[in-house]
Amino acid sequence: ILAAVGRNDPSLLGRYAKYAEERGFEAVWQAACALANRSRQAGKTIPASDILVCACARHHGVEIEHADAHFAILATL
Repeated sequence: ILAAVGRNDPSLLGRYAKYAEERGFEAVWQAACALANRSRQAGKTIPASDILVCACARHHGVEIEHADAHFAILATL
């Protein structure tokens, strides 16, 4: 999910995944990773923060009010 940072520090994604698991939001993290993969496959570049916010909102069943093209793209994935 944090592809640019992850390239610089390969252990970073593992640390974030462990952090998410320890705090009980592993499902949100996994959904964010899946969403990041779908956006990458669609050729879309979406900031990690937007992906995490979207995954969290979906997990809790709420919609996001936005004026951000990234969220419009995420809604299609």
